[in-house]
Amino acid sequence: MQRHRARILWSLTWINIGTHVLGLALALVGIRPGSPLVTLEERLSYLSTAPALWTIGWGVWMACALALLAFLAALLGCLPESSVAGTLALVVAGAGGAVDLVCETVHITVMPGLASSRPLTTDLFLAD
Repeated sequence: MQRHRARILWSLTWINIGTHVLGLALALVGIRPGSPLVTLEERLSYLSTAPALWTIGWGVWMACALALLAFLAALLGCLPESSVAGTLALVVAGAGGAVDLVCETVHITVMPGLASSRPLTTDLFLAD
């Protein structure tokens, strides 16, 4: 049983590493052009086309959040059953993960729509 848990933790560790490395690569090529790191005009031009790399990039970051939560849940399974601190940590991480997933969903669905809307409501777009 102990060996099985260790194998699961190692698998989840590598899944986390892989998704985060992929997320960083996609952040550079797919998310950065729609971020505040470029001019407003460049952001609007990029996002108004609803680029696939933007969506895929944010989707990978969603997978990162889920992979982290899976790792923490597996780690909690290695602690004594009476670990209140471990349970609380998982609940707090779950709440943070939920907020993260909502924000990434907004970036995938709302931002391209705002960028392509006419007339453009710049204040609403910049509120992200």
